[in-house]
Amino acid sequence: MAKKNSRPNLAARKSASKKAQEQKLASRKAFWKANKKQILTIGAIVLAAIVVLAMAIDYFYVPANTVRSFMGNLLNVKENALIREIDGRYYEFGTVDAPTGYAPADYDMSIVNDENETFFYYETTEEDRAINSIYTIGVKSRNAAEMIELVSASFNYEEQTENKQVQLGGHDVHYFYSKGQNDDENPDVYIATMTCYVDTIKDSCVLVSLASVEGALDTLPTEEAMLAEAEDIFASFHITK
Repeated sequence: MAKKNSRPNLAARKSASKKAQEQKLASRKAFWKANKKQILTIGAIVLAAIVVLAMAIDYFYVPANTVRSFMGNLLNVKENALIREIDGRYYEFGTVDAPTGYAPADYDMSIVNDENETFFYYETTEEDRAINSIYTIGVKSRNAAEMIELVSASFNYEEQTENKQVQLGGHDVHYFYSKGQNDDENPDVYIATMTCYVDTIKDSCVLVSLASVEGALDTLPTEEAMLAEAEDIFASFHITK
């Protein structure tokens, strides 16, 4: 029995399919032409609603310990707030009040490029202080124990203690004491430092660097003298936990 030729049927089916697709396309074009204005209006309304919702979230959603922001600008920032940015949000690591006997110094000691992030630098107003200057800034994404190990290994002064932990002003402080020549180009300048770190939120910490500069190594304050003054200094810091 001879086989039937299926090619004419296949060609007919392809032609019918093509016509159906052309009809659907023509129908869609006609629908778009007839309803273009309404569709664009609805799209614009939906887009506007999305933008408004995003702006509302940006303004009203304030996670714990963050600073309220709107369209990239921080709002209602405390003058003494210690602020660092983490993953697109600004966190308040604490607040810093000028300790008794110290005043803000007008030096650019910042190590960050974001103008919204803050640091504080104070110098003593009294001649008989063991600690001449105080510098504090938030350190993000590293805790106090990590930072003290990292930084102490990089110091190279004549004298340096081991890393220690102590309670100062109600804070658990990781620190080391060091003293030595401050500047190779100026051999008559010596410095004693207490480099301190305190844990805060977001697995981060706060650096508090206490320093005293003198003209001779043997006139620098001892570790004990700096620790005694550090008690009141740390009492003026309110670090977020």
